[in-house]
Amino acid sequence: MCLLWVMNLDLIIHNWRCFDSLHLSIPDHSFAIVDDNGSGKTTIISAFYSLYTGQSWPMTKFSESLKRNSLYYGLITAYPDWSLTGQINSNGRLINKYQKPTFSSPQQSFLSHPKVFTYLPSDNTWLSSSRSIKLATLDNLLSLCYGEKYVSALKQLSKFVKAKNELIKHCNVKNQHIQNDEILANTLSDKVLEYSEIIWNYRFAFFTSLEEELPKFQNWIQNNSLPIHIKYSIVDIHGFKKQKLKNKENTLYNWSQLWRKELIVGKTMFGAQRDDFVFQINQTSVESMFSRGEMRLIVLFIKSFTQEILLQNNPNVSIYWLLDDVFNELDNKRELIFFKQVLEKSQFYIITSTKKINFKIPQYSLNELIKK
Repeated sequence: MCLLWVMNLDLIIHNWRCFDSLHLSIPDHSFAIVDDNGSGKTTIISAFYSLYTGQSWPMTKFSESLKRNSLYYGLITAYPDWSLTGQINSNGRLINKYQKPTFSSPQQSFLSHPKVFTYLPSDNTWLSSSRSIKLATLDNLLSLCYGEKYVSALKQLSKFVKAKNELIKHCNVKNQHIQNDEILANTLSDKVLEYSEIIWNYRFAFFTSLEEELPKFQNWIQNNSLPIHIKYSIVDIHGFKKQKLKNKENTLYNWSQLWRKELIVGKTMFGAQRDDFVFQINQTSVESMFSRGEMRLIVLFIKSFTQEILLQNNPNVSIYWLLDDVFNELDNKRELIFFKQVLEKSQFYIITSTKKINFKIPQYSLNELIKK
């Protein structure tokens, strides 16, 4: 990791979260923002995340980052083609515009299009969240390590599930189900199955490899009394019924029977979008046995494993970490473990903290980053 000990990235923030207007001079080396709660640390790294990815901070919408009672926001850098802006239009919708150049200079390599990993305090509850939140977080991780093929399969699956749900709604509204409707439903079911198969294969490969790596978590958690053998399971029916669905003509669970059930339920009843998973210790969920600090560690371990897969698939990829209050409830030993096994393998990272960090990293208060 190349450390350039200069501040050379001007960042101007307008109407973003808690700030009306702020002009920052940001280091181009990894660093930490150490300041009090409520000072705006999360606002800064959320701005970085959106600038690097063009997406809203995980589990939020851009509209939630727009400062209250404001009609526009802006994240503007010293580079003329790198910015993110949003404007409320006449219909009350927030219209976002994102542009980012490609940097070729080695001195600007930290500005290239990276793969960005995050940690949020809400990640601690990831494994006990609703199915939709768990899958959204999992899909974000798998999109990072498996790339466009996984992202494309997710988009296609969503498109065909939506189309089938609209067909179900249409049939129920007109209250008659003609043969052509069922033929179209079967076609859509084939597509849902096709893209679900792609996603299932990636998910099963990920979980299987992760399970093989979980004994290494023993070193992270530093607790030999716990039987750290964490299993996963797809508790929704489709992890097991997918093989039957492949042979739909020869199984009791055929498309016609499925279609009749879906008309009653009012939605598509199978597919990777309905998967669920649970991490267990001796058949007890980890969230029932782990402390908050331990839950933080297991989530960080899973994300670090994702980083390893990404590096195996693409050794030249740039990896950035944006970590919000990550070391709260972790002692010095676990801080160092995470630093050596994860952050040292990345090209750039920003950490926010309310306490001094114990490994060697430049640390600034927010006031020190404000350009006078």
